[in-house]
Amino acid sequence: HTSTVRCLQILMPTETSRDLSGQAVMQPEKPLIITGSRDSQLRVWRLPEVGSRRYIQTGPPAQESDCPYFIKVLTGHTHSVRAISAHGDTLVSGSYDSTVRVWRISTGESLHVLRGHSQKVYSVVLDHKRNRCISGSMDSLVKIWDLATGACLNTLEGHTLLVGLLDLRDERLVSAAADSTLRVWDPENGRCRHTLMAHTGAITCFQHDGQKVISGSEKTVKMWDVNTGECVKDLLTDLTGVWQVKFDERRCVAAVQRDQLTYVEILDFGAIRDGQCPEELGQRILLNEVEVGDILDGGV
Repeated sequence: HTSTVRCLQILMPTETSRDLSGQAVMQPEKPLIITGSRDSQLRVWRLPEVGSRRYIQTGPPAQESDCPYFIKVLTGHTHSVRAISAHGDTLVSGSYDSTVRVWRISTGESLHVLRGHSQKVYSVVLDHKRNRCISGSMDSLVKIWDLATGACLNTLEGHTLLVGLLDLRDERLVSAAADSTLRVWDPENGRCRHTLMAHTGAITCFQHDGQKVISGSEKTVKMWDVNTGECVKDLLTDLTGVWQVKFDERRCVAAVQRDQLTYVEILDFGAIRDGQCPEELGQRILLNEVEVGDILDGGV
């Protein structure tokens, strides 16, 4: 790439079909890295494995083939590639040129150029179950597309500013926007199930697992019930920035800012269930000049 990489995905082999003998067809055959850049291009790389030859690029390569892990370049976008989503042999990319492109990874072929957004595309997600993809744009719209035909099946209206984040899990599509709201949609028919309203600034990050959403905005990290749309709890408050949140069954990790320090806060959802006293938690340590925050009980 000749400019900043804005999006990246590690794509692992997954079963996409079965052959005539009943054997699973895995795509891709080996793990890949896919990158999208401000240079308007996407690149596909082979993910190095244990024991692979070490390669360190010290300057611009004379040609792409100098890198043993490089596979191909995907060209077609005319502006920065902002978002990608891949599954099996299918890749979708969203760009500041206001389009979404559908690619066949194995051949590098551009299958469809999806036109309909009037401004930059900031987020894309694949719905491989329905053979669709979903995009979010600066035009405040969320669009659902048919991967087979390239047709726009539905335009989801409701947000009033940039839709920067999308996530699809367990029949729940969640979108997050600069209008300080998240919306929960039915991915089948595009109906808005809930509007999550309690943040006061643009949503900078979120994750959902089909049951709960944890979202971050400028001052707070909040937990929501996906099924009711209710705000369950303020997990963190009095922040000056929230950069990322991730959670599993037990813990939530949030990268946040307080004044001039950046903290990694770890919230333990199961501490009280395990009989631990909250007072015994909360040790803060300093690691590489980044504060690692209190381990608190999330009350779930």
